Amino acid sequence: MDVVELTKELIDIPSESARDGEVGVAKYVTDYLKGIGLEPELITFNSNNANVIVSIGSGEGLMFNGHMDTVPLGDPSLWTNGISAAVIDDKVYGRGASDMKGGIACMLAALANLGIAKKQLKRRLLFTFVANEETDFRGSDYLLDNRKELFEGVKYGIIGEASFINSKINLQTAQKGAISLEVTFRGKAAHGSRPWLGDNAIVKAARFITEYQKLADSFEVTDELLGKGTANISIVNGGNAINVVPDSCKVSIDRRIVPGETPELAIAQVKEVIKRLGIEADVEMPVSRNAFRLADDSPIITIMKRIIGEDFNTIGATGYTEAELYKAKAGIDSVVFGPGEKEIIHQADEYVTIGNLRKTQEVYEKVITEWCL
Repeated sequence: MDVVELTKELIDIPSESARDGEVGVAKYVTDYLKGIGLEPELITFNSNNANVIVSIGSGEGLMFNGHMDTVPLGDPSLWTNGISAAVIDDKVYGRGASDMKGGIACMLAALANLGIAKKQLKRRLLFTFVANEETDFRGSDYLLDNRKELFEGVKYGIIGEASFINSKINLQTAQKGAISLEVTFRGKAAHGSRPWLGDNAIVKAARFITEYQKLADSFEVTDELLGKGTANISIVNGGNAINVVPDSCKVSIDRRIVPGETPELAIAQVKEVIKRLGIEADVEMPVSRNAFRLADDSPIITIMKRIIGEDFNTIGATGYTEAELYKAKAGIDSVVFGPGEKEIIHQADEYVTIGNLRKTQEVYEKVITEWCL
């Protein structure tokens, strides 16, 4: 099946992380792989989460990775090209087109076009199609924690996330780390008409936000590809009635770190501001993912540069991908290279260009050929 049709069919299977899960897409991918003569394994966990893996050949391994879930569609009225997969001019529209069902389609099309099932491989290929990347990475975490044998001997990886910008080829070799911080301030409730009898937790939170933002605006650690770390105060939740002094307020912070910063530093900075203000708060870090940057001489970068064979940019990403996760838990050097347009992901009228799809499939086929045929 042509890569464009594959992309359309994948888009038309709902797989929103928090609502639909990935089982529908996982079954489609499993059936497709069986149809081209391979022996995939469908791994279901929880009620609506699933991974699909297929390992081909033996010896030193190369991994291709893609996530099957998407973010929510959002307001359907904002989608001017409709909410089902649609081809208009040179673009395929629909939720997940760039992030990242187009990337999965390129992987499947490459395997089919090369007739991998009938070939004798000189090295091993591992494909991991995973759940819940958009929420908590539980699909990859599940494999890395419970199926460690899959990754034995796997040295390099290609993550099929969006890497094109305005149809310009980019090779992503670095990314910021993702830290979630939750700071809960406590106070004392009282009647809203007698605030002096209470202790307003929202006021404490406001003082903290003001001082912490000053700190965030002055972060100094800088990376050549990634720039400086950032902090976004994204959620403030406090109070339960207009006539009650709030006794609790939670502030959520999306902290993105660069090499040279650590999760420990991020939480210490929050605690230092709290201490300086002379107030008390509980600080938790529910998500802690480090920054990631491949060495410039990593063999996977050399391979990709040789195969792409044209002018392109080496970039870093402000967002987090599972490249860091596979490096941290399995020692795999991964680059991010996929057909999606980075500037359109998570938006209404998300699309992937047909040119990007065909170029990415071509690169995947050349990588597979050089690696194992």
